[in-house]
Amino acid sequence: MKTWKKLVILVTLTILVSPVVMGSVKYGRATIQKGNVVIVREGRMYLYTKTNNPVTLYENDTIRTLKNTSLTLYNPDQHKVILGSNAIMQVRKWSKKKQQGFLRVLFGKFRARTASVRKQSNLYLNTTTATIGIKGSLGEGATNSDFAMLKNKSGQMFMTNNAGQSLDVPVGQFGYNIDDFDQGFSLEEDEDYEPGRSEDEMETTDSDQLDTDDPKEVDVPPVIEDAIEDNIVEVAALGDAPDEEDDSNFSDIPDPTEVLDEVQEDAANTGDTINATITIED
Repeated sequence: MKTWKKLVILVTLTILVSPVVMGSVKYGRATIQKGNVVIVREGRMYLYTKTNNPVTLYENDTIRTLKNTSLTLYNPDQHKVILGSNAIMQVRKWSKKKQQGFLRVLFGKFRARTASVRKQSNLYLNTTTATIGIKGSLGEGATNSDFAMLKNKSGQMFMTNNAGQSLDVPVGQFGYNIDDFDQGFSLEEDEDYEPGRSEDEMETTDSDQLDTDDPKEVDVPPVIEDAIEDNIVEVAALGDAPDEEDDSNFSDIPDPTEVLDEVQEDAANTGDTINATITIED
């Protein structure tokens, strides 16, 4: 894992009308329902609120939602990814075997829904321990460096770990895996699943279920907490990790969670844009 020897942060609070992006490739857009969102772009940080809607997203952006925040991201196929508070997502191209995409969920909770007019276009999300595929309709999940979880609220969806094993997640259940190369997948009943609710209702209600109060730890169902603590999942072991390079390693980007600790509160209170220059020295 690459180690950053020195992280120099120069922070000033200024009002920026719209950052000029030279040479960047547009990816999609985002709508902020509430709260504050920080985007790390080309070595600078920009703070957005719903007054900035719609927010244009570019390849290689890193998105961090702050406290009491909700954001909806639209990819080029108009599939949606909804992030709750204290979530981190990166827009950066990735490829694993036959699956590829641009969205990497680094931390937090999310809800994803495929566009009704593009049901044949799958939505893929990459995490540190698994790739999540949504073939149609609505899914909900959570992830950090230790695990990935996916709840099937409606439609077809699956998880594929870094060793190539796949798990189909039926409607009304959730799948998860922990410490990918040492453990396998498991399935559990989703106690929050309510048959008969429409996809529109499931997408737009209970947004507080996507919030993460602790920016360092994601709260998950007790069964996953127990599995993480004991490092035991009752499935067949995967064996050794493959020799190929693991493209899910996110250590090559600055961690917005650490960078923002000292300026987040003041910026959120004033509504100013964070113009932070980040210098990485080996």
